Amino acid sequence: MASDVRGDLEARSGSGDITVGQKGKGSVDVSTGSGDVEVTGANGPIHVRASSGDILVEGTPASDWDVSASSGDVRLRLAGQAGFDLDLRTNSGHIDTAQPITITGSQSRRELKGQVRGGGPRVHVTTSSGGIVIQ
Repeated sequence: MASDVRGDLEARSGSGDITVGQKGKGSVDVSTGSGDVEVTGANGPIHVRASSGDILVEGTPASDWDVSASSGDVRLRLAGQAGFDLDLRTNSGHIDTAQPITITGSQSRRELKGQVRGGGPRVHVTTSSGGIVIQ
């Protein structure tokens, strides 16, 4: 667990959870083979991967986010009134969002592309076997 992180962070785990609490701007690059990932206070570029585990990211997408789970759910809790572009895809799961989206591309039960509040940084989320929730 890394809390009160100011600046960039890179973390890897073969088997185990990763928890990051960011307190300032900086990039986050984390991955785990088997375990959950939780990132709070995100306010920069995000690159998160979990082969087998759930992902939770809380923050403001001020830069591009790339979040991917092979087998697990992805939940994003987005703060503030920031605009961003959404690109969501799941092979075997559902997509649920509470954000006001203007559809700009395809939309189906397993894929959604659009803009929130006029667009901005890209928020790209994929999961092979799991759901995606955007709050």
